[in-house]
This record gives sequence, structure tokens and C-alpha cells, in this order.
Amino acid sequence: FLSRSSDPAASGRVTTMMPTGYTYLYTTIVVTMFVLLPMARMHVVAAAFGGGRSSSSTITTIGTGAAAASAAHATTSTALCAEQICALGMGCFWKPSETMLSVDGVVSTMAGYSGKAGATKPPSYSDVCASRDWVEAVRVTYEDDIITYPELLDAYFEAQEAKLGSRQYAPIIFAAGEEQMVESQTWLTKAREEQRVGKGGIPALAVTVEPASKFYKAEGYHQSFWPKNRPRFALGFVLLAVSSGALDSIIPNADIADKVETVANNAFLIGALALQAERWIDKDVVEVPV
Repeated sequence: FLSRSSDPAASGRVTTMMPTGYTYLYTTIVVTMFVLLPMARMHVVAAAFGGGRSSSSTITTIGTGAAAASAAHATTSTALCAEQICALGMGCFWKPSETMLSVDGVVSTMAGYSGKAGATKPPSYSDVCASRDWVEAVRVTYEDDIITYPELLDAYFEAQEAKLGSRQYAPIIFAAGEEQMVESQTWLTKAREEQRVGKGGIPALAVTVEPASKFYKAEGYHQSFWPKNRPRFALGFVLLAVSSGALDSIIPNADIADKVETVANNAFLIGALALQAERWIDKDVVEVPV
């Protein structure tokens, strides 16, 4: 990160260490990619939930007077008029939560934990991994005037990446209410009769339907995992390549090449530390309605 600088007019003075232009460039890139962008995505209000293509937020506003109450009621009614919510166990939620966003009519997705009956407190990711009760699930918000619930289940069946024999990654439809339960059972009966097998190789016989239990939004670093981390991993790969001498053949000056490699290596280390810091900072798990 540093280069030596001395005053040639004053011999015998102590040499000082000054930041190089390369340091500013790489540090700016790394801080933006690994720190500022993650912090911008973090929820700062426990009642505000978002993710995916569009942020779907529920915000409680305290106002005074009939006008404020009327406006709040009108906003709520408009936002919910055509939107429905369901929770689906689809295997590791990173990729399915992204895949479901490509389905026409899906408004947003959220990675979370569900499936434990009688849960009284939110689990951590470590709790889920060590448990035989919790399921990694995707909370899907969709517009039922564009896609019906059975059609959404068709998309779910093809997008899931469940693992047989695993509760954490099980293919489960969490039906909320009697209507969803009936539609889920009807859809599953038909899929089993047709002996359907999803793209991931999971047969309809492996899918189960359970009454919806509490759903907890997973830690922030799980949300929009691949859209958020693809550019980070790409940047990390580039920095590793540069630090390994990938640019030596096109940088004629050996001293400059050495400095570039050092800066790239340090930038990579900063990025790795920033990713770990994100896991420590953005670790809240909160209950959301389904």
C-alpha cells in the first residue's frame, strides 16, 4: 500500500511512507464492491423487508389525524390488492431465490428459514445447519392476476434444488391457510399421477405439503446472494491473477509490476476481510408474515 518518499534536498532526513495512486484506486474499488454496496442493501429497520427484483417493504407509520389514517389505509390496500405470498422449500435458497425472480408475475423473493413447529425465537444459519427441524425456504411474493398459485408451483417444481434425505434442503410446500392447502394438495396429487420429475431430478413423489409455520428472514448476506456476489468473485479472481503476475508481460518496468502485484494482493485481502465483516454485521434474523 505504501511507497517510500524522501526529500532529495535534505540529506539525512528520515524517509517517510506515502500512499501510492494504485492504493487509492484499488482501495476505492474494493471498498465500493465489498463494503458500501452490502451496507446499502442492509435492512436498518426490522420491519422493512426486501429482496430480489424489487423491494417489498412493510413499514409501520405513526401519524395523527384522520387524513394520515386514511392515507395509510389506502396505501396498504393498493399494495396488497393483487399480491399473494407463499413459502417454499427448494434446497439451498441461494440459486432458487434468484431463479424464481425470472418467473413472470413474481414480484420479489426472500431467503429464510421455516418448518419448525412451535418456534419461539429466530434461528441462526448455524442453528439451521445443525438442526433436523428447520428448512431453508424461499418466500415468494407474486401477483395472482398474472400467475396463479398452481402455475407458481409448476415454476417452483422446476426451479428447486432439493436434496433427498435432508430436512434443511427438503422439497416442501408450506401452505398458508385452507385455500393454499387444498390447491397444494390438488397440484401435488396431479404431479404424482403424472410421475413428474423436475429439472433437478427431484420426483413429485419426494415433494411434501406442510402447514405454513413461522418464517424468518435469513441473514442479510444470504439475500440476493448470487446477483450480489458474482461481481465480487469476479473482482477477486482478477485481483488474484494480477497479484500472481498476470500483467508482468505487459508492464515493462519491474518495480512498477511489483507494486501492482502487491497492491492487488492487499486489495484481495481487504475484500476477503470485508466479506467476513458483512457476515458479522448483517446477521439479524427476523420473523416476517407468510
